[in-house]
Amino acid sequence: MRITFTLFAFILGLTVSLTANPIVLSQSNFSGRAFLYVNNNDFENSISGFSIAQDGRLQALPGSPFLTGGIAGKKTGISGLCISRKAKVLFASNNSDNTLSIFKINSDGTLSRTSIPVATGGRFAAGVTCNRQATQAFVANIDSDSISAFNVVNNILQPAPNSPFQAGNGPIDLILNTDNTILFASHQFSHSIGVYSIDSSSRLRLINDVITPGLANHGLSINVNTSRLYVAELGNNSISGFNANLTSGSLSALPNLPYFTDGDKPIALTSSKTGQFIFVSNNNNSTISVFSSNSDGSLRAIAGSPFTTDGQGPASMVMNKKSTLLFVANGGFAGTRDISVYNVSTSGVITPIFGSPFPTNSVGIPSAIGILEIK
Repeated sequence: MRITFTLFAFILGLTVSLTANPIVLSQSNFSGRAFLYVNNNDFENSISGFSIAQDGRLQALPGSPFLTGGIAGKKTGISGLCISRKAKVLFASNNSDNTLSIFKINSDGTLSRTSIPVATGGRFAAGVTCNRQATQAFVANIDSDSISAFNVVNNILQPAPNSPFQAGNGPIDLILNTDNTILFASHQFSHSIGVYSIDSSSRLRLINDVITPGLANHGLSINVNTSRLYVAELGNNSISGFNANLTSGSLSALPNLPYFTDGDKPIALTSSKTGQFIFVSNNNNSTISVFSSNSDGSLRAIAGSPFTTDGQGPASMVMNKKSTLLFVANGGFAGTRDISVYNVSTSGVITPIFGSPFPTNSVGIPSAIGILEIK
């Protein structure tokens, strides 16, 4: 069963098309206060970086893409990236040589790697999460059923005592609570969400393992304003949601689970700031499903969902703080190696902005995506 799911979730199509983008934007169009980053999941792995215009258009940063110093290319669709917004630090996983890279984000948005990549001690490094202060980072190791923990001192990665830690079957995506005391992990092969406590040395202990109604769990998303956690379930084209106690880590299912996307292979999801809308990338048929949240937390698809994307193979997604723009990495099973940007209406409908999609300028398959908005 494990081999079957590994092939199903990770062996991706090799046929791709490169999208040219002839639009050149003058620097005066950019505020310089918002930046977007994508893990390219390339053999010689790299991070593409962009400045974001007020209307959402992207312009490649000088020197982009930035080499991680590691090797990737196993095409998980969830290769990890995490941005510590307070410390202006970026972490990226390299899934072929099982390492974690760390970058300083400079004032102009460019990246400077602060050290050589550090081994995770596990196999098939995927999802990454980190705290706001950039003093802790965690990596999901899919093939060794483990999670690696790092303490970060002066932007240098130091494995936590006894890391990596035993996890559920196939951890692929991770997310922290706001106090950095609880780690949630999507366990792909046991279709469950693991809840781990974190001690002062960043050591992990499994305290709960919640079975989800879907199959082959993938991406996780948490909305701190509503205290709800969502997981994409690519095995049966659905998502599930839970009320989450962000102090204890306890999870209680939302009504009427699971919620079917009417798409093919949902692998990632995100929510608007208020939690009113949930967005899901259906990787295999290049659509995005949009759900609205009822008063009891249950979800219903909005009119017109799912929406056809302007790029192929939508994977990880992120929104701006105002929830007016949705940024999507097009990778996965037949990705077009670019980034789509959508305007989001007050009713949740998405429409591509002018010039979308924007090329990554990498031959890799873009997967994880992150945004940094500076106040």
